[in-house]
Amino acid sequence: MLFEKSVRMQNEMGIPSRLLEPSAVESLMPGVNLDGLAGGAYCPTDGSGTPQEAVAGYAAAMRRQGGEIRLRTEAVGFSRTRSGDPRVLTPAGEVEAELVLIAAGPQSRDVGTLAGITIPVTPHRRQAFHRRFVHWRVHTPGDRWHGGDRRKRPFGATRDGHENRLAAR
Repeated sequence: MLFEKSVRMQNEMGIPSRLLEPSAVESLMPGVNLDGLAGGAYCPTDGSGTPQEAVAGYAAAMRRQGGEIRLRTEAVGFSRTRSGDPRVLTPAGEVEAELVLIAAGPQSRDVGTLAGITIPVTPHRRQAFHRRFVHWRVHTPGDRWHGGDRRKRPFGATRDGHENRLAAR
């Protein structure tokens, strides 16, 4: 079966995966289409996660331990204190810490370079799309519809300052 090698390796690592016959797959997932199904693999301790959930977990753990997270604070360099603790240089000044976690997503490689370390992150496009241009008009409560010179603008690019509503035609 397709999953035998993977399940064997997982079991050797202490992961309680197991192979399933089609009937067992159906008992775990009622209504599944069993046509052509040879079987499956299952682990009761499996889960899933996203990079965003991992970073949120790091952030929650850091805060529980008294750590501080500075959002929208650019790191422009790194140094060390006399005692060897890391120091982050920002446009607003220096921040000393016991530990610095670089969580800059696709820019982590560049931030790592500032710290003198190599972080093997290579950003690549995962989605690409094109939006057609539409005429736009914004409605402000109590006003009539207006749109200035009605030049073509990207849909969603303009919001009014009152209720952030956008209307397009």
